[in-house]
Amino acid sequence: EPSRVAFMTFCLLGLAHFKPGYYDVAASWFSRAISMDASTLQIADLWIAYEYRATCRYYLGNMADAIVDFNEALALNPTTEISLN
Repeated sequence: EPSRVAFMTFCLLGLAHFKPGYYDVAASWFSRAISMDASTLQIADLWIAYEYRATCRYYLGNMADAIVDFNEALALNPTTEISLN
């Protein structure tokens, strides 16, 4: 389905920028993924975008927004090990 492909593409672009430390660019790609129509996405996909955007925001020193995103990731997937660390 096209919307899931677009979502995954945005997340992969975010990951591609996350690894070398381009957190501002990565966060913008994760934001694009998050802004998609949530009704077409699986919760298992959506929490990952929140998790990585939160980590980007943390590394960028934006603690308030990082906490909001970490909480959203945890609400979407309360049993994940990443969110619990």
